[in-house]
Amino acid sequence: MSKKTIPKVLVLVGEIRASPVEYEDFISQVSIDAELQDIIIIQTYEYSHTPSLDSPYDLLKKEVDSFANFLKEVRHKHPTNDFITIGHGFGGILIEAFLKQICEVNAANDITHLKSVILVSTPVFAINRSILNYLKLGSRGGKLHKLFRGLSNQITEIERFMLEKVIHADQFNSHSIPIPVLCFGSKDDKVVNDSLAKGYFPSLSILEGGHFELISTVGQNFEQIKRAILEMPPHQAIFEVEYMHTQITINDDLDETRTAKHGSVIREVPVTNSAVVSRTVKFDKRNICQKLFTLRYGVENENGFVRRIKEDGGKNRADSFSTKKYLKRGLEYIYNFYPNDNEDGEFGLEVEVWEGYGADNQGVHFHLGNGACRYNEISYELNLDSYEKDGSHLEVNIYFHPEDKHSCENLPYERDVNRIIKSYNTRIDSFNLKIALEKVGGGVIDITWNTLESDSKVIKPT
Repeated sequence: MSKKTIPKVLVLVGEIRASPVEYEDFISQVSIDAELQDIIIIQTYEYSHTPSLDSPYDLLKKEVDSFANFLKEVRHKHPTNDFITIGHGFGGILIEAFLKQICEVNAANDITHLKSVILVSTPVFAINRSILNYLKLGSRGGKLHKLFRGLSNQITEIERFMLEKVIHADQFNSHSIPIPVLCFGSKDDKVVNDSLAKGYFPSLSILEGGHFELISTVGQNFEQIKRAILEMPPHQAIFEVEYMHTQITINDDLDETRTAKHGSVIREVPVTNSAVVSRTVKFDKRNICQKLFTLRYGVENENGFVRRIKEDGGKNRADSFSTKKYLKRGLEYIYNFYPNDNEDGEFGLEVEVWEGYGADNQGVHFHLGNGACRYNEISYELNLDSYEKDGSHLEVNIYFHPEDKHSCENLPYERDVNRIIKSYNTRIDSFNLKIALEKVGGGVIDITWNTLESDSKVIKPT
């Protein structure tokens, strides 16, 4: 099976008075570390440095706006990647203030690609005397000292926001973003002590050394931060999924009439194509999210039908509206369940689909969001043998959309060629396609195919 890991973008926001040189060794180490170099892309934010403003609010607001623009530019460069942010000292305050601003303008749905926040020696309570003394140092010290002295109330507001809309949030929406936040601090830090770094948060991981020795390239400091990057902790609003597997076998060579029965409805369906779709999900042992999870499959063709073959793992908790809708129309079957409904955490749904893959809709479309998910692996297996006709072959494209914003009601829609993550052009001996994506944080998967003439050029899988 072909596997592909989509690299993550690590956005580093350093201390406001620090030189970028302070972080060069850490960035270099991340780029060569065997566990990180192939899955992490580093982007470093540089402050606008305008401490001459009269108000602490203006200073913070200007930096938040600058940081927001920076993230938009990075997102434009990496449209399919998940993001992780790491903030050192005031850099952490800036990240938190950015999240607060995004939620206050009901735009949190625009940053669903941000999957975790790492805070290193970030003051969670008020700005204390040791921080003010630190800010006095250097050419900008006096002005920064005066400005930051007035930020204490804003920092308190920011942390209250973080608790309500991030740490304890129970769902993703326009004004809340429940993502893991990891806090690091040090008992030896003379600028931000460990109690100040922990603040309201439930836990604090301890590093060794002073304020600028924490983001280090050696010893346990680097290993702990690396683990935080690689192994994000669970969140009560995020499903931790070990794997999601989908297997589809399509028969495109039918010419018959079948009887569909759903609820009290009995209708005759002319069938030219059908498929057996099997979906299996297994939750990771680390999962603590106990919201309803959904496995579903539907057709857009009003003359089609989805027949349930079986569901495994526990009671179907689909609401009455979904159930009545299926019994009336027979176009979409929904299996809802809680992750703890089955002790081994594995659930499955198998359906038969009639008239779902006509000439104008040769493809499959899967939503991976379910509110919020982190998949260790997502795999797809397609048997398209029935398309073997007169020596023809298939062009198959697999698209990944990291934001789950597509409506099934608008299918088929124009696919963005920049979202193609895998492309096949294959002859009849390879009409069984398998692909797996690793470390995926939700989104939408589209797999489309098109029958080509026998004299078309064959391209090897990318």
